[in-house]
Amino acid sequence: MPPKQYKATAIPAYDEAAGYVRLIFALACEGKKTVEIAKILNTQGIPSPSVYKKRNGWSDIWRNVIDPDHCFWTSGVVYKLLKHEVYVGSVVANRFKVTEPSGKRTTTRPREEWIIVPNAHEPLVLEEDFKKAQLVTVKKRYHDEPGHIFGNKIKCPSCGHAMVRYTKSNPRFKCGTVKVTDHYGCKTHTIQQSEIERIVIPAIKAHAHILLDYEEMKLAQIKKSKATTKSLEAKIAAEQKSIEALEAQITKIFTSLASGKITQEVFLQKKGNINDTIERKRLGIEKSTEQLRNLTEGRIQSENVVAELKQFLALEKLDGDIANLLIDRILVYDENDIEIVWCGNFGEDGAGV
Repeated sequence: MPPKQYKATAIPAYDEAAGYVRLIFALACEGKKTVEIAKILNTQGIPSPSVYKKRNGWSDIWRNVIDPDHCFWTSGVVYKLLKHEVYVGSVVANRFKVTEPSGKRTTTRPREEWIIVPNAHEPLVLEEDFKKAQLVTVKKRYHDEPGHIFGNKIKCPSCGHAMVRYTKSNPRFKCGTVKVTDHYGCKTHTIQQSEIERIVIPAIKAHAHILLDYEEMKLAQIKKSKATTKSLEAKIAAEQKSIEALEAQITKIFTSLASGKITQEVFLQKKGNINDTIERKRLGIEKSTEQLRNLTEGRIQSENVVAELKQFLALEKLDGDIANLLIDRILVYDENDIEIVWCGNFGEDGAGV
């Protein structure tokens, strides 16, 4: 039932989901906050949007990284539902724009860019109830502050969800799932953003040092193969010269054919043998050229990686660009125990800290 699933249509008034939508708005009109509503829905066993979609054959279901069979209501899902005008009979288009070429990440456009068609279908809630429900949708946007360098990378290892960022002056993270369901047994501890940065920067340096040792060893092996490079170049030159000589032989036997020294049959036989030899040599040249190219490209690539890793060894301050480049997620087990899972371009395995 999340608004994102509705395009130009709405839930039919008789549908099971329509009753859930009305319940959510009724709870909001009673003054209950979004986190309270989410907890009530989970306690009552109301199917979450992902469960509802899965039951009805939707393929675009929310991916819960810990327990795919238990998808629950969150404060954020309730918030989005309460804000969506589709439930008062409007069709809303052009709400989102893609922020990555892959199309996987989007951001909400300014409201003035939305295309809103009112009274396009039967509403599920009254206009006055919709407006009243907006009073409980005051959203804190600490996680959108410019200083928030980790985005949604700080994760609870129990439920797999991004931890919520609180306070502006000294931001800290806490799992929000524990407020709406006890299914995962999430902990209530918090961790300061400054503490995560204090741990992450040395971890980046240490991991970069390990990768640098490997790349420098690989680069040394490539440089040792300089003799191989020269040997391949010499082999290619020799084979090219040999092909030129064989092509000259074809010209020579053609002259013999023209002067009557050899028959047509002998000419064709000799020419075929020479062409077969030329073809084998050309295939050998292609193979040697490919080996030579791989050696050269491998050296250049390894040199670039070494230069980049050396920059990380001197890292003193973390920013969002570096965090996005290197870190896939950070799992917070407690305030003194975190696990950093690196992006594929910075190491395949997670590193516990």
